[in-house]
Amino acid sequence: MTPPVPPHILVVGAAYSGLYAVLNLLNICDGKPHFPSVMNLSPIRKPDVPPQITIVDERDGIFHTMGTPLVHVENKVTESAWIRYSDIPALKRANVHILQGRVVEIDPLRKCAFWRSSAASENDPDRVLQYDYLIAATGLQRDWPILPRCFTRQQYILDAKEHIAKLKATRNHPIVVIGGGAVGTEFAAEIKHHYPDHRVILIHSRASLLSNEPLPEEFKEKALATLKAEGVEVMLETRVMNETTQTAPDGESQEIRLKLSNGDEIIAGHTIWATSRHLPRTEFLPPESLNEEGYVKVLPSLQFAATIPNNHVHFAVGDIAAWSGIKRVGRALSMGQCAAVNILKLITADVTPVVKQSNSSNSSSSSREGEAGDIDGPELQVYPYVPPMIALALGSTAVTYHPDMGVSGGEEAYKTSFGTDLGLSIR
Repeated sequence: MTPPVPPHILVVGAAYSGLYAVLNLLNICDGKPHFPSVMNLSPIRKPDVPPQITIVDERDGIFHTMGTPLVHVENKVTESAWIRYSDIPALKRANVHILQGRVVEIDPLRKCAFWRSSAASENDPDRVLQYDYLIAATGLQRDWPILPRCFTRQQYILDAKEHIAKLKATRNHPIVVIGGGAVGTEFAAEIKHHYPDHRVILIHSRASLLSNEPLPEEFKEKALATLKAEGVEVMLETRVMNETTQTAPDGESQEIRLKLSNGDEIIAGHTIWATSRHLPRTEFLPPESLNEEGYVKVLPSLQFAATIPNNHVHFAVGDIAAWSGIKRVGRALSMGQCAAVNILKLITADVTPVVKQSNSSNSSSSSREGEAGDIDGPELQVYPYVPPMIALALGSTAVTYHPDMGVSGGEEAYKTSFGTDLGLSIR
């Protein structure tokens, strides 16, 4: 008798959301209960045949994004920020395959992905991966030093330590951070906290910090007051119009001349730009699966909307999914768990789901997926509406906002949200 063919799950991108989806899949397949969850999850039957899981990622490991900017400011913790996939015990099993490279295109009708290995030359043809289920979790494109620009742990550590050395060596002129969003404010605070003798300036073009986030003014004002109390100089309603680098009078070091919109000039020793728009990495997906900003249109089950063939076996999670809420680690993890749960429900179902119609809006309903997306088959997990919430790490303190608890801050808020090291010790 021919043994049954195991279903193949392809995971594109294995940062928080993609990796957590894999870990949840493996946990259930081992006969264990769900990981703790913000969702009310019902028990799932263990698949008769464990699925084959393939991860495709450009990096050789997971980078702990929540540890930024700490790991790019203090080199004592830098090496903790990147864990190679080959060093994660849970992934060391015969049915998990890890490929370093990038997916360049998917064909949802044929359920195949074209991918390019990191070791491939320009003339090598793309390789093909057939799949039964796909989880897209490629996240956002962010510039260095917000996210690594290297694809291996060894190269990253060298790059990060070189950046930290430049920060330490900047003494004659201020370190200037351009952009007062969440990343810019955290960078400015972290630098001032670790190098209190350095002059740190934060420049932001709007009248308040975190101006693009749907957060109360009380939170933004508290973030500004906290930064100033830490010793960061904040310039609001000011733009950097031009940046030029020149040799300093000593003939050895470099000076950076910044021309500002108010007519002033600043001579900086080092600049960090945190103004670039974070674009979703969805160029490999069919255009009809994306909204006007490039995010994936999803059902409340996190399945693709019915604008592509076989949408019921395609899932988008994490920062690339068009969903409510500020993009945060907690949101990414729970999305990965939701997709894992629903794939296992589809695998263990007695009938094949058939999509009859779809709704790509951000539903806040807690009803069954059949009602949200009208899909015949198993009752799928609905991902809930996520209200705006945030925890901002500012040196040794934090400013937080939750709609049920309001604005708070201080060292206890930091410990509650990040532990003692921005969550680097959480494994």
